[in-house]
Amino acid sequence: MKKIIFTLIMAFLMAGCTTAPVAMKSTKKYFAPVRTFAQKPVTQNKNRMASASIAKELSEKETMIELLKKENKQLRDRLSKLEKKLSIIQS
Repeated sequence: MKKIIFTLIMAFLMAGCTTAPVAMKSTKKYFAPVRTFAQKPVTQNKNRMASASIAKELSEKETMIELLKKENKQLRDRLSKLEKKLSIIQS
């Protein structure tokens, strides 16, 4: 009796897991975000502050990227010089 109940429960769970929920059945690939009444509109002041902090963070990251590119170029130049030196020594 336990085996029959266990088999029925497993079959029920597998059938439930293989079918998509009714809310997910759609022809669209992506769903629009859900808006609730609890969300408040962003004021212009907060938006400006966020934009300023984002702009500052982006500028910091851009300077870091430029420094890393410069260092990368220097290391590549050094590597090419060492490869030339090695080829002269081996020949």
